[in-house]
Amino acid sequence: MSPTITHEVRDATPDDNDALVALSTATSVDGDVSLAVDRGPDFFALSRLKGDRWRVGVVDGPDGRPAGCVAIAERTVHLHGEPTKTLAVSDLRVHPARRREGRGDALIRWARDACVEMGGQDAFAFVALLAGGKEMEGRMGGKRGLPSVHRFATVRCWSVPLLWNRKPPDAANSAVTRATADDVDEMAALWADVGPQRQFAPTMDAAALAAWVDAAPGLELSSYWLARRPDKKLAGFVGIWDQEVFKRLQLTRYSPRARVFREAFNLAAPLVGGARLPRPGQSVRHLIAVHPCVPPSAAGVFRSLLVAAYGEHRKKGYSFITVGLDVKDPLAADMKGLLGQRTDVWCCVATQGDRWTGPPLDDRPAYHEIALV
Repeated sequence: MSPTITHEVRDATPDDNDALVALSTATSVDGDVSLAVDRGPDFFALSRLKGDRWRVGVVDGPDGRPAGCVAIAERTVHLHGEPTKTLAVSDLRVHPARRREGRGDALIRWARDACVEMGGQDAFAFVALLAGGKEMEGRMGGKRGLPSVHRFATVRCWSVPLLWNRKPPDAANSAVTRATADDVDEMAALWADVGPQRQFAPTMDAAALAAWVDAAPGLELSSYWLARRPDKKLAGFVGIWDQEVFKRLQLTRYSPRARVFREAFNLAAPLVGGARLPRPGQSVRHLIAVHPCVPPSAAGVFRSLLVAAYGEHRKKGYSFITVGLDVKDPLAADMKGLLGQRTDVWCCVATQGDRWTGPPLDDRPAYHEIALV
């Protein structure tokens, strides 16, 4: 019998940056449209936005450079309506040439131990997994001494193509404008009302929101779109973020179904002034929705915000806007008819025990910030 290989996991340092950027580019997310993420020039820029405290663990390959990584972050979120410190595990990656050698399991164990160090023996962590991912699905049952992973929600990501003009819904009855510094207090007040209605939505007061936007590369307060009712009261907002300065998507493959969609899309794009979808191997210019904040009872407001941003960016070379919402979130109804290509993500918690022993997590929609993936 071959001896068990033990892989040492260590904390990443700034010297690992270039290797981690290369690792990110080499590990694609497979679906109807398979994408790799180029996180140059600063791999850690995304990590710094994920929580109050964070760590990145790396496991080296035979050449002494990182062949895999995983990240954890501590953050305060709304859980069952109450501010709660939790942990999040993300960025689990192993280079395709170094898989099935035990590095993935070593990284997961390191993340488990790091979560305990940060959060104590009763710590649990939020984990988002691509739906149907066979490799991670096989790790969900706590085998080989790994944590158990329990699915509680599905977030659907719609990549909405920017083609023809669209009209806002008549029922929304709201005027859409761009945010300024004068709007931050009101935005934070609305977030304080909407956030507790979602599991794992981050807590943010006005100072925290302004500081987060200031720290996010390529994001400005003017990137946020605000909907106001006739009485001028804020009805909802969402940020529309071009992340090209620190995170770019490289298209690696289309499925047969997606190839048909691309051909039809590219035939229509020049007729309506839209950007063509790129060939495999090319980068794709896109936008991503961040901090969607609309009360669940405000039918049509979220669609009004998206349609306004859609119209503003339609002829600026962007291929699509990506929006992520829990499939049971009432706002998801506003995505109907926008022709978004869909990718599902499972929201899970990882625990030391065989099962989740806390209160049910599916009693309200989940919040997963896809802009930080």
